[in-house]
Amino acid sequence: MKKKIFVRKDTWKFSRFGKGRKKKRTWRRPRGMHGKIRLKIRGHPSQPSVGYKNVANVRGKIQGLNPKTIYNEQELTNLGKNDIAIIGNVGLKKKILLVEKAKSLGIKIANLNADEFLTKFKIKGKK
Repeated sequence: MKKKIFVRKDTWKFSRFGKGRKKKRTWRRPRGMHGKIRLKIRGHPSQPSVGYKNVANVRGKIQGLNPKTIYNEQELTNLGKNDIAIIGNVGLKKKILLVEKAKSLGIKIANLNADEFLTKFKIKGKK
């Protein structure tokens, strides 16, 4: 089942609430007296409630694997078989090294496509 995204009121109307700006689409609890979302009226966005939580063995996983943030090569080599790498806040040089190492070790990276990233970098490097 697809994970439900809960957004505040009027995210589809105004850019300050998130129209075309995903970062602004955060949940804010409706507190208005006549609020349609608060009153759970049909045809309006749903609000978080009991029953939307994921199953415990799936919760917090990416593609069924445990996510681990990677900042250096040693952390990359210490990954287990049930882990998926998330490259942390590192510079371009180190990111390239980490991606190449992950590709050689056969480790999946969750937050970028390794092949596209390396080809894009190699094209940049030639210019």
